[in-house]
Amino acid sequence: FSSLKESSILEKIAPEIIRPIELVVPIYRSDDQNPWAVYFGTLFYGLLAFLLGNRPTPRILWGQKSVLKWIPNLNPKDLIGGVIIWDHMTDDRRLVEATIRSAVRSGAQAFENAFVQTYRFDSQKNIYEINVERNKEKQSYSARKLIDAGGPWVDKIRARAQEGNGDLIVPVAGSHIVL
Repeated sequence: FSSLKESSILEKIAPEIIRPIELVVPIYRSDDQNPWAVYFGTLFYGLLAFLLGNRPTPRILWGQKSVLKWIPNLNPKDLIGGVIIWDHMTDDRRLVEATIRSAVRSGAQAFENAFVQTYRFDSQKNIYEINVERNKEKQSYSARKLIDAGGPWVDKIRARAQEGNGDLIVPVAGSHIVL
């Protein structure tokens, strides 16, 4: 729901970097997933999208022929059905750049290609002390707030600072192929 809500907000404030996209998910007899679980999950996803308003409802494709109408060259062997859901495709680079520009306009300092060696929070001074290497030069900074925008590497950055009780990010393997 949070993800759907965020994409809805982004669609309103930055329509130039996000667009709706149909996702066709084929279901094969040989898949590990129970087809009914996929159908139920799709309907639940649709309910969440509906609660945000103005979203197309998911569509269940019963049988091989229904799926092949959408993707004619799909391998028909063991194909038993599919689902269509609507999501969004975001230009991630433009989103990150816009976010950084907005933060800088609000007084933040942002560094690209900076290796965070370590950081720590000084509770007496109520500031973060950050040690960074940029252009082969070591630099130190202090800040009242620190945003770790390390993406999938956030846990590695936290580990360098001896921060954290376990991982915040659990990698997920998956892919979307746009045809």
